[in-house]
Amino acid sequence: MSVSPSSLTFPPSTATVSVKIFNAFKKIAIPSAQFFSSAPGSTADESARVLKGPSKSFLIEHPSGVKVVFDLGVRKDLSTASKFLQDITATLEPLEYGPDVAETLGQHGFDLKSINAVIWSHSHFDHTGNPSTFPPTTALVVGAGTQAAVRPGYPLNPDAGLPESDFLGRDVVEIAFPDDAPTIAGLKSHDYFGDGSFYLLEAPGHCIGHMVGLARTTPSPDPTWILMGADTAHHPAMLRPSPHVPLPASLESLVPAALKKCARDAPFIALPKSGASVHHNHDAAAATLQVVIALDARPDVWVVLSHDGSMDTDVRGVGEGKMRWIPEEANNWKDEGVKEYVRWKYLEVGNQANRWD
Repeated sequence: MSVSPSSLTFPPSTATVSVKIFNAFKKIAIPSAQFFSSAPGSTADESARVLKGPSKSFLIEHPSGVKVVFDLGVRKDLSTASKFLQDITATLEPLEYGPDVAETLGQHGFDLKSINAVIWSHSHFDHTGNPSTFPPTTALVVGAGTQAAVRPGYPLNPDAGLPESDFLGRDVVEIAFPDDAPTIAGLKSHDYFGDGSFYLLEAPGHCIGHMVGLARTTPSPDPTWILMGADTAHHPAMLRPSPHVPLPASLESLVPAALKKCARDAPFIALPKSGASVHHNHDAAAATLQVVIALDARPDVWVVLSHDGSMDTDVRGVGEGKMRWIPEEANNWKDEGVKEYVRWKYLEVGNQANRWD
């Protein structure tokens, strides 16, 4: 069921955080069928393809000086990984790592001792990275039910997906979303700093403990937001076009042959089939996705999906400098037209997110 963008509400506040965006991981390639399926009218056989994309991370800085990181990508040192991760990566195309989160922060002059917490959007291996690259003073923040779902870790549990060392020797904070938790932007919320500048939102369906981050990037009365969308969708074509944001007629020439019979007011990629879905709860994931589609349609919210590589490629050679990567701040995304610039880039021939070239 579609969610109206205007029905989603946000509390006022003059408090903001600084958001810096970067890739925690360059590229992973995983068979697509568990992540999405072909939309009605599409002739693309998604079951025979792979999902390729980066994993994005966010540095969030509060005016008080507190710094937190949202998501860590894939663990770079597989010698310290669980047997599960070692086995699964051996079945995939070679992973393209690049600097991990700790290395990226260090390259840009951030002392890792200044990072107060690492927040996992959820406990899948392409988001958890290696918390041990941060000092023990850095807390680990996880969603409700995560520890019961994944601990004890490897090798205490030989079949565990995560090593127990991810949790040991540091504070582990599990965010509860009780029944009476305030609803913000259509989802249960936790006010992380207590001043309305940054919220963790429960995003059920994909994984036990799955959360998204909502950062206020400009203050009330005309606030803007960045939604760190994690795995609510695995490709921007799952968000747009939509009933709220149909494909502009001026971009019809970008529509690839495989999508010519698709509607122009519905996503070009559908959720995976429930029997083969990576999602923990398919119906809950579908409901969460509808909220994120509605948020994506709002002019005051920029949704950045974890695995969206479309914004990383500037095929046209115009608009250079639109994206603000670390060490630059992304807060002025609306005034700088970033969202509008990247919205349909996944359809461009040569863009790494174009699955239909």
